[in-house]
Amino acid sequence: CASDLDGKQFFVKNAVTGGYMQSDQNNTMSNTTIVSDDFDGTSGLVISIFYNAQMQYFYILTARGYNTTVQPEYRFSMSQTGERAGRHVDESLSIEQSHQLFWIVNVGGDKYKILPLSGYGTMSLTSNYTINVLQMYTQNGTNTTDTWIFEPVQNDSSFTRYFQEQSSWCWLATAKSIASTEVGFNSNISQSDGCLAVKSVVSNVGGTVFEAAQAANYYVDQSISSGKYFGSNYNMSEAETIYYIKNNHPIGVSLSLSNASGHMSVLGGFEWQDYHGQMRDKPGEFVFKYYDVQLSSNGTSLELPLTYSELVSGFTIRTSTCRWTNTTAINYYHF
Repeated sequence: CASDLDGKQFFVKNAVTGGYMQSDQNNTMSNTTIVSDDFDGTSGLVISIFYNAQMQYFYILTARGYNTTVQPEYRFSMSQTGERAGRHVDESLSIEQSHQLFWIVNVGGDKYKILPLSGYGTMSLTSNYTINVLQMYTQNGTNTTDTWIFEPVQNDSSFTRYFQEQSSWCWLATAKSIASTEVGFNSNISQSDGCLAVKSVVSNVGGTVFEAAQAANYYVDQSISSGKYFGSNYNMSEAETIYYIKNNHPIGVSLSLSNASGHMSVLGGFEWQDYHGQMRDKPGEFVFKYYDVQLSSNGTSLELPLTYSELVSGFTIRTSTCRWTNTTAINYYHF
C-alpha cells in the first residue's frame, strides 16, 4: 500500500517514457524546474517520502539535488498559476498547513499517481518533458503520463560471486562473476576452462581486463571473441557505474595496488549514503558495494562500501592502497 513508502528514498521514473525525475542544471534547488529525462546518475533526484497516517497525506522532500554535493531538504510544492500549476522545489523547511505541500499517492500495482491533497489533477508530464501539476475541474483518467514508478535507491546486481581458484586468477573469478547475470551463462565452465580458452594453456598467471572480457564472453557465449564484453583502460564515471548496476550488470574493476602488480574484483551494488544507518559517515554521495574475489588467509570474504571518490582516488584492501584504473563490463548494446 502507499503507506509502505513512508521514510524511504527513491528515484522517480515516468511509467510511460521511462524518463527519470531530474532537476535542471541550475546552481540552486530553489524554484528549480523538474524534468523527466534519461537517467545519467548525476542529475537524477533522490526523493524522500514521509507519510502522515492520521491525515493520510504525504510530503515529499529532495534528498539529493542535481549534483553530488550535500543538498538541504527542499520540499516539493506547486505554484498556483492558472489552471496549470508549474512544478518547482520550495526552499521552505517548515511543515506548513497548506495543501500545496501535501500529496496523495494512489497505488496501482508498482505504479503511482501523485495527486495534490486539494483540487483535481496529478503530477503530470508536459510535451517538453517538464513535470507539472495539472489543476483541472475534472480528473483526466485517460492521461497516462501522470503515472510514476518509485524506484528504490538501494540496488544490487543479482550476480553469483565466484572466488579465485588460483592465486593469480582474480581476472577469471571476476569474469565469471560479472557474466553470471546474463542469459546463456554456463556455470559448469570452470576457471581452468576459461584460462585454457583465453591463454591456450592452464597456468596460474594473471590476465588483463581485455583477457577478462574474453573469459566473460566464453562463460556466456562459449566464444572468447563474441564481443559481448569489453575491456578498457579507464574507470567508468559515477553515472555509468550506477547505470550498469541499475540494469543488473555488475562491473569488473581492475585495481592499481601500492605493493602488488594489480588485482581485479567486482562492483555489484550501490545505495544512497543514508539509506541504511551505517552509511551516514559518507554523507551526500552514493556508496558502491565492492566484492573482492580473493578469500583471506582464514577463508573469509571481503566486502567494502566505497564512495566513487574513494574508488578512483584510493582506498585500502588489507595492507594495500589501491584505486580503480581499468574496467571489464558488458557492452551497452547488450543491455
